Amino acid sequence: MLDFYTDVFGLPVTITGMLLLFTRFLDAIDAPIWGSIIDHTHSKYGRSRPFFLWLAIPFAVTMWLTFTTPSFLSDTGKIVYAVFTYLLAGIVYSGVQTAITSILPNLTSNHSERMILNTFRMVGGSVGAFISMTFTLPLVNLLGGGDQQLGFSITVGMFGVIVVILLFFAFRHLREQNVERNVSIPVKDSVRAIKNNWPWIILVTVNLFVPTVRSPATSDSWVAILPSDLLVSRRQKHNGTSWTRFGSTGPALVTALVLNGYLDQ
Repeated sequence: MLDFYTDVFGLPVTITGMLLLFTRFLDAIDAPIWGSIIDHTHSKYGRSRPFFLWLAIPFAVTMWLTFTTPSFLSDTGKIVYAVFTYLLAGIVYSGVQTAITSILPNLTSNHSERMILNTFRMVGGSVGAFISMTFTLPLVNLLGGGDQQLGFSITVGMFGVIVVILLFFAFRHLREQNVERNVSIPVKDSVRAIKNNWPWIILVTVNLFVPTVRSPATSDSWVAILPSDLLVSRRQKHNGTSWTRFGSTGPALVTALVLNGYLDQ
């Protein structure tokens, strides 16, 4: 994402770094909120399943807006646009991923089958990430005709259409089987349970800070200060890790559907 915002979108490195860092802390907040929203959702479609329908188009649109560069805006306007679209896309993405994860226990009551479902979801996400990392840049160059801003906008828009179709397909064919047996826990009781749960606190802390610490080593660029100037050296050029959100979502849905059909047999 750093490479896109600095080299394609045209944001300063400092602004981009602050934006990416802030989203790490936002993830720690919006994921539990989404979990609480889904946990207290009661509809004829279930708890997690309706969010496939409700968030499909917002997810595709916010991701497309994030990777679309508004050339008509001033530098300040582009910064405001980037911050707004990236944070909004991250919030919607958390909602989609929370729904995909939370629906798994509701597909079956068998613990072994739940393990199988989760394993295939993770494998599907990895396969999708590999596909997106492999084909995103070639598609950007092909569809943009040398214009990376246009190429990213068209490519991510195309990915968005695919994900909307997959989310709608998942909504139509998945069924939550044991929603009524799951009792919602009030938020205050959940917070009280966390208070002395040190293994949980350690895990959350590690998951929050490790990606932040690793970001200089895994980002698209690294910055070196020389006595006379600022040298931005290319490193791991377009490694693809920033646009895997679409790629990891689609195959995860497909594998969940396949396993759901298998477990119904």
